[in-house]
Amino acid sequence: MAREEEARNQRARLYGAMIETVAQRGYQATTVAHVIALAGVSRRAFYELFANKEQCFLATYDIVIARARKRTRDAWDEERGWANRMHSATKALLDDVAESPKGPRLVLVDALGIGPSARERMQLAALTFERLVADASQVAPDGVGFARLTSRGIVGGVRQIIFRRLLEGREREL
Repeated sequence: MAREEEARNQRARLYGAMIETVAQRGYQATTVAHVIALAGVSRRAFYELFANKEQCFLATYDIVIARARKRTRDAWDEERGWANRMHSATKALLDDVAESPKGPRLVLVDALGIGPSARERMQLAALTFERLVADASQVAPDGVGFARLTSRGIVGGVRQIIFRRLLEGREREL
């Protein structure tokens, strides 16, 4: 159990270091040496957990998406009434990006240059949020859910707004 706990702790530190290092240098200029130095993890430990820099990046990507999804769902669950729930969930997502933009930047900006694995992750993340919007629409007061294309448009629009704000350094405006 102690070894599993140590690996979990190292993984968490590597995720944080990947986010920070990519924010400082960009993905291409980031090396495993940069990540392990910031995380305080040995090279051997890194390679026991990840095959390479890209695998660490993709695992970090997954953690950032899972955190955003959880915060959004939690905000939804804490409220009553469809309009309150929609407002709270959207606000939680946007506030999180505004307050901690490095993880979302990794997901929405830096992942674009990684390659097919990252593009696949990006598509899966979009589908996840499209399902959240579609599920939310099913409990709307009028009882009429959104068409799939509507959910896709909402998620795409929000994603584009966040993307632009991150690129322009204007995430606080979210």
